Amino acid sequence: MLNYICESVLLYLISAIVNENNQITLFIVFANELYLCYAKKEKQERKVRHMGVTKICDEFIGINSKNITLRFGLKPVGATTENLDKYWEQLKDEQRNEAYPIVKEVLDREYQNFISEVLQSMEKQEVLDWTKLAEYISMADSKTGKEKVQKEQLRLRKAIVQGLGKHPAKKGLTGKKAFGKNGYLVTKKLTQEEKEAVGVFDGFTTYFENYNQNRENYFSTEEKSTAVAYRIVNENFPKHLLNVQILNKIKEFAPDLIDIVSAKAEQGADWTGIFEIQGYNSALSQKGIDVYNEVVGIYNREANLYKQKHEKNLPEGHPLRKRKTSQLVMLFKQIGSDKDDVIHIDKFETDEEVFAIWKILKDKIDEANIFEKLAVLKEEMQNWDYDKIYLSAQKLSEISIYLSKMQQKNLEEGKKRKKLVKMRYHNGIILIMLWKHIGVQR
Repeated sequence: MLNYICESVLLYLISAIVNENNQITLFIVFANELYLCYAKKEKQERKVRHMGVTKICDEFIGINSKNITLRFGLKPVGATTENLDKYWEQLKDEQRNEAYPIVKEVLDREYQNFISEVLQSMEKQEVLDWTKLAEYISMADSKTGKEKVQKEQLRLRKAIVQGLGKHPAKKGLTGKKAFGKNGYLVTKKLTQEEKEAVGVFDGFTTYFENYNQNRENYFSTEEKSTAVAYRIVNENFPKHLLNVQILNKIKEFAPDLIDIVSAKAEQGADWTGIFEIQGYNSALSQKGIDVYNEVVGIYNREANLYKQKHEKNLPEGHPLRKRKTSQLVMLFKQIGSDKDDVIHIDKFETDEEVFAIWKILKDKIDEANIFEKLAVLKEEMQNWDYDKIYLSAQKLSEISIYLSKMQQKNLEEGKKRKKLVKMRYHNGIILIMLWKHIGVQR
């Protein structure tokens, strides 16, 4: 208030002096000093007032508190949103590519465990009856016998698939049920790395469509080489039946060989029970197949030693004189087992995966010495007596069809090599003459 009064007085005095004689210098200096004096006094009074006097509004300060959160964000414009979406999707794809092999290994392990668990349960309970199939196979030369064999094989395959389908893992490992917070894999004992990899596919199970389709073939009742039931019924049981027939002959002609094998085998005298018709129930799982093949290996080794020792004394028609009637055959490994020789390829994502599979194949070929065996076979073929080589009646028609197709193919290729082809090209005619393996153009 004091400031306002001082300013008003000074302006009045200045204007009065200017109007009378226009001599303002002295009065301006005087007015400035007067203003500074009163301003200094006003400042001191204000300081004292604030030290001891409370304003009316001060009583309402601090009664209620309120927390305020300030949020700031950047809004993308133009193509930025689309580019960001592409970036995040690409990043997620890279994470899935890295996690896929880990999750695939987890799924393979779970499939293997539950298949083994079900088959081992079937082995203990001996739920499958193989006597009828063995009987029908012995009369399979007739048309009626073949139909009975196929019908009984289908019945057994369905029984096996039905047993596999009852296990909770059959549905739990398929599609969305395998992943997520309540997924089947969460209930299993996994490493930290495996847990993180499984979590990547939460809500994105379409990545395993090809994998699930291939694994579904495990549980087919059809005659598929990739099915567990087909491996048991159509592939391994005929081998077992042949072993039973061979061993029955050996028991008749060389019972002392059976005693020798019994002393060597860990199962002792019980090993012969495996090579009965119903004894096949002990060789359904991979664990059972391992035991079975181990006994086969022991027997074959002892049978060879026995033959070398008694070869001169073996009469004509003795089963040990021929390999076909004296050596037992091993069973195929179970589908989906860690010892399965089949290489399962769902899809190739990178060049490195192709090279990795190729390396596995190369190692298997080198391990089996295939090329070395082929070279030996080629040399031995020169000494073969082809007059004593006979074709199986069952395979004769297949061989005939194959040779006919090859002959027809060669004829067609020969005609193509001698054919004159005329090709019209705009304003000219190009003649391409094919003569044997040489092409002449004009």
